[in-house]
Amino acid sequence: MLEMIGTYNPLPELLPKEVIERAKKFNPALLADGMKGLGIKNDGAMEAAMMPVNPDLYMVGTAMTVETDNGDNFPIHVATYSGKAGYVMVIDGKGYTGRAYFGDLIMGAAKAIGIEGMVCDGYTRDNEGCRAMKYPVFSNLYGGFPVYQRCDSL
Repeated sequence: MLEMIGTYNPLPELLPKEVIERAKKFNPALLADGMKGLGIKNDGAMEAAMMPVNPDLYMVGTAMTVETDNGDNFPIHVATYSGKAGYVMVIDGKGYTGRAYFGDLIMGAAKAIGIEGMVCDGYTRDNEGCRAMKYPVFSNLYGGFPVYQRCDSL
């Protein structure tokens, strides 16, 4: 039996379309400035280490959250195939640096499902593939890191 290390949280209700369309008109710095005093960590801004795989792309949507650790991407797979259009997947990978959490295969699946983009507090890989598919992803570091895969039985 597989032990679930992380947590895929249930999808919240999508934000109203009017809110999403209005947010798309502002850059992230202005949105963060507008959240000052609301008690949101960093006034809603990402930490400085969080970088876009493709700086020309951005995403706006309702956050769907995933918690995981030690490079385990199983909760990310669950979230991807449970996701729906209009959501942005936000992954709390606890800043793990030992291996990548996902690459262009999961990115491609998320894009096909309609997930607006992905943000990962951890590493990602296959960034050439991500850039080629024009899918917005932000992570702490990207490169050619291996991905943890569960193979309890063959």
